[in-house]
Amino acid sequence: MSSTIYELVQRSSDLKQELLDFAHAGRHGRELATGLVERFGDPIVADEHELITFLDDWVLRHRLADGRTVVERFVRARGDLPRAERDMLLGWRDPVEGIFEVEAFEGEVLLASNVIDDLPYRIRSNRGVELLREHTAPGSFLVARVVPVLDEWLISGSMSTLGPEQAEEVLTMAASAAMQFPSLLFRNPERLRIGWEMQAEDRARFVEFFGADLVVVPRAEWGTRWAEYWRFRHGNDAPAAGDLGELGDGETVGLIYDEREGLGFFADFGALQEVFQRPELACQPRYVQVVQQYLRDDSVSPVALRRCAELYPDGVDAVLSQVLRQKRFTWRKGGEALMRRYKPEHLDRPPQPQFLPFGPRLVESVKRTPPGRRGDKPASAHRPGGLRRALHSASR
Repeated sequence: MSSTIYELVQRSSDLKQELLDFAHAGRHGRELATGLVERFGDPIVADEHELITFLDDWVLRHRLADGRTVVERFVRARGDLPRAERDMLLGWRDPVEGIFEVEAFEGEVLLASNVIDDLPYRIRSNRGVELLREHTAPGSFLVARVVPVLDEWLISGSMSTLGPEQAEEVLTMAASAAMQFPSLLFRNPERLRIGWEMQAEDRARFVEFFGADLVVVPRAEWGTRWAEYWRFRHGNDAPAAGDLGELGDGETVGLIYDEREGLGFFADFGALQEVFQRPELACQPRYVQVVQQYLRDDSVSPVALRRCAELYPDGVDAVLSQVLRQKRFTWRKGGEALMRRYKPEHLDRPPQPQFLPFGPRLVESVKRTPPGRRGDKPASAHRPGGLRRALHSASR
């Protein structure tokens, strides 16, 4: 007989406590203690909201040395659990961080809309609906993490509330959260579809202007070329060329507009191209250093090396076997393993559009927010634990 949602919600409280006890025991406990000290210094004086958030994130999402999460280890160790409870626990690995606008109550369920992703949520609490009714009312906002239970959602960890009169602040928080953590916005399939369409259109205009989706620009010409492209693309005054400090001192800047990764800027890309075109250069320190930087810098997308491997298949094996000192290395057999070794976060992260198609309310909020307060440097972060700290801090 399958468990009802009521039974699972009631059971979730005991399971969560057992999961936390499991996390504190044995080697898990030692790893957790180290993590607490690294995060807080002295956990005893840590802010309660932040501590609860940290623990919740640790047991549900933090990957241990073997790549598993604590909840995955817990489920594996508890072969006695019914299938429904095992499925519920594993579903908790995909929580939703949100700012939920309360619409109404339906029995034990709070009906709400997430201001970030514009999706409806049916939310329960294993501490009873009275807790939700006490702290929320239609028109107010609930800042919380929720985890799936069947086709509904369950509060996990701490929560905060904001009143209806703080709606403008809420929208600003939501827009900033989406810009910092786009995955929160792209939980909405429609927003994801629109984002991909916007990126495809922008990429087509890039190719129209430059003649290809990959272009190498001499650093001295960067400002002029980018300003020309910006005017072509947007039809307004050219912006400043942008700060190239993060790209180092190379003589060239590579621009690759990948269909999935979007537009990326790559330092000294001309030298990288040159060594793959002329593999005999791979014995020179200057070129060895360039290849090693592209390979070992985990902040650099694998797109650059993959593109060179596609363009120069006759040179890629010779260059990498020389740089890696592996005579038998071939890109065909070892390329993906090499990327997995040096750039695991890029491979583990689902591709997302670089464009953020906000709903109308968030668009208006961004327009009203002074540029210096937007925090609008998009990031592809996939662990929004920092978001919860920011939201709780803003909501107090």
